[in-house]
Amino acid sequence: MNWSRNYNLFLFFGDTAGANAPWQQDVWKTQIAPVLDTVLHTSAYYKKTGIGTFQYVPKPNSVYSEAFKPGRLTWNDIGHDKWTLNAHSGPRRFHFLDIWTPSRGICAKLESAPDVYFSLCNERDTYRLNTVAFEWMAVLAVAEEANMDTQTQAKLLAQVMNAKRLIWRKQGWQQRSRNEHWQLPGSIQDFLSANISDENIDLHQLSFADIQFEPFWKILL
Repeated sequence: MNWSRNYNLFLFFGDTAGANAPWQQDVWKTQIAPVLDTVLHTSAYYKKTGIGTFQYVPKPNSVYSEAFKPGRLTWNDIGHDKWTLNAHSGPRRFHFLDIWTPSRGICAKLESAPDVYFSLCNERDTYRLNTVAFEWMAVLAVAEEANMDTQTQAKLLAQVMNAKRLIWRKQGWQQRSRNEHWQLPGSIQDFLSANISDENIDLHQLSFADIQFEPFWKILL
């Protein structure tokens, strides 16, 4: 294990929002988490999974917002309940989630990239956009030595997330890759819609149908 590990890398794009968004509690716990749990179980460090999130709530007596602090998050129902949104969450705004198996801290001690990495970004709120090509983007990276048909599992995850597009490529954790349309940063943990395309291309200024996925990526859905 090291920081130069190779992965099956998947990007998911979707338009579900509001009560159907993937960060909504019912959607996450009943549809998404069970499928993702199967992927995380491929790691011997399953019980050491770490979760982080960026969310914001109104700051008391102010027109500004402040960071939502859910406390330590673990991969179980209690942890899911802490960060997901529901009818009682009020004006809390979800921006970003990342899941590491094992956690960031253990990866640092092992001097190794994770066995599994997952992230989810709310595009509209994170970038304060009125018009978006997709409401959310998710990243799934599974170390290539995992004992699993990762493409089949990713397709199942795309189905339960109601993704409109699923793409795949082989990618090193610290590998820089590019062509005329795509320019991937030097670490999978840094993948965001704002920094994976060529610097002259803003994905949200394009019609989704006009985004040139192939041949850089393989379209699975």
